[in-house]
Amino acid sequence: ADLQPSHGRINRIVELEKEANMRDPNYMAVLPVASTFLTSGSNFLTKAMTDSLSTLQPMPTMESAESWAVKNTSLMIQMYTMAAQSHDGLGT
Repeated sequence: ADLQPSHGRINRIVELEKEANMRDPNYMAVLPVASTFLTSGSNFLTKAMTDSLSTLQPMPTMESAESWAVKNTSLMIQMYTMAAQSHDGLGT
């Protein structure tokens, strides 16, 4: 799992979006700031900002990269188990 998604990957995604030139200019202006904010993890400042703004409009719940890694791994294991059970003789 990528436990540090904001290190280098975000800049490359922004570069690719600029090269493709298919997005709205307003979207491209907000993309670096929004993606950095959302991938910064569940630090105090990020949590305080989303909690204060959530009274005005729905905001995402900020979770750590480790939480996302566990969730994604669990989904993969669930799909693998269901696929194995769908074949004869591979049930658990």
